[in-house]
Amino acid sequence: MILSTQRNQSGSKRIENEALIITAAEKIFADMGYAGATMQQIADAAGLPKANLHYYFPTKEILYRNVIDKIFNLWLEAADIFESAQGPKDGLSSYIDA
Repeated sequence: MILSTQRNQSGSKRIENEALIITAAEKIFADMGYAGATMQQIADAAGLPKANLHYYFPTKEILYRNVIDKIFNLWLEAADIFESAQGPKDGLSSYIDA
């Protein structure tokens, strides 16, 4: 039972750290671009040691792809509004609002 609880805490800590890193990376990539962003800047923004960042995301490219995947998924979720829209104008306005 203790091992199960430890695994759950460990799993939730991993999810928490990954979300923290992704959020920090979004800001750094937006401000600096892919070429200008460094893993150290992202680690600093996330408040984690650079080694921890590399544990979760071994390369900047892998981290960038995760950030882009998150953004694309948000866009796709927002695009669901088109199915219930009354027309193109309503659909586009609702999509932009989402």
